[in-house]
Amino acid sequence: MKSKDIKILVGLYAAIMTMMGVNIPISVLSPISDEFPEVSETVVQMIVSVPGFLAIASNLLFSKLAYKFYKKHVAVACILLFVAGGLIPFFFHGSIIFLLLSSCLAGFAMGGVQNSCSALICDCFDGDKRTTVMGLSSVFIGMGGAILTIVASNLGAIKWYYAYLTFLCLVPLMILAIIFLPRGILEEKPTKSNRARISTMIKWCCVFGFFMYTVSQLFNSNISMLVSERGIGSTAMAGTITTIYTIAMMGAGLLVVPFTRIFHHLSIPALFLLCGLGCTLMMVGENFTLICIGAIVMSFAYGAFTPFVNSIVSQVSPAMGMSFNLALVSALCSLGQASSPITTGFVAGLFGGSTADYFGTGVAISLVLAVFTKFKCRNGESPAITQTETVFGAYENATTMR
Repeated sequence: MKSKDIKILVGLYAAIMTMMGVNIPISVLSPISDEFPEVSETVVQMIVSVPGFLAIASNLLFSKLAYKFYKKHVAVACILLFVAGGLIPFFFHGSIIFLLLSSCLAGFAMGGVQNSCSALICDCFDGDKRTTVMGLSSVFIGMGGAILTIVASNLGAIKWYYAYLTFLCLVPLMILAIIFLPRGILEEKPTKSNRARISTMIKWCCVFGFFMYTVSQLFNSNISMLVSERGIGSTAMAGTITTIYTIAMMGAGLLVVPFTRIFHHLSIPALFLLCGLGCTLMMVGENFTLICIGAIVMSFAYGAFTPFVNSIVSQVSPAMGMSFNLALVSALCSLGQASSPITTGFVAGLFGGSTADYFGTGVAISLVLAVFTKFKCRNGESPAITQTETVFGAYENATTMR
């Protein structure tokens, strides 16, 4: 690999590691719930789910402005917003409003970083190299998550709002992004006669992403309460399990290419099955070991799904509108993530509303999607990710899509 590529990757992965800042409050959700007993559990869970709504807005906003602002400038500005917004609860923690405001700013920042970095990868790399770089993104997302979670859980064990000081860890990553990130390429300004189309394949990516993120968010929203409810440990224990979850995500990023070569066109059904298995273990697990295994399985499914789908989108999208297509898929994924406590909470509430009921809902969704995607996908000749037309049976040649 050329030295220029290495410098680009240093900047990219430094920026990408900041995205897991939205999960910093996960390990202290239980203490936050105790601090505000008058606030419902669903509202407390929104501290880690509401960022998804704001990520949708920023993803779409910055994709529409891709012809005006360089991707590096967007990424750096959003990391700065991450730090500023994330520190609010440390100084103002007398009301749940300040915590939700902080989450909103963090979500908006995450969406900007996510869209700009995904588009930068497409600007700087192509072919198998692009797929590999996208897969490794999960490794560094997981690495960032592991580091931030360890710091947050240890600080949160002192006082819950100390966990928000962890956002200061994003400052050195921002400096690396400033030094090494390339500006990227400004997209052509769309006109009435010349604008990007959304292909059938991208629409299916949106649908599957919505449900995968809905189920995956169950871990983030419920792990702190699960540990407390089953008497497994304290805030630090929830932080440990979350760290294991994020480390497993790193492994998924490394294994996404061989995984899809093994399962070919059935990669997405297989990932939904894994997600369902992980939810099952979280639902029935009564000890640290079983819950950790469930967390690892859920994390692998989530970590492999994201780069796989992003690779598909980047390969079927024309140069003009690629940022928007990536943003659209990310937006639907974020919508699934953000609405997860509401949608899964409604179903779980019909059966009692315990954490086991939440994960049971995840099992049902995963199995339904595994069966649906099995029949939606068709056999293809090549197991390579680049043969995207084999994934959904929605083949459209490049001329048609453009």
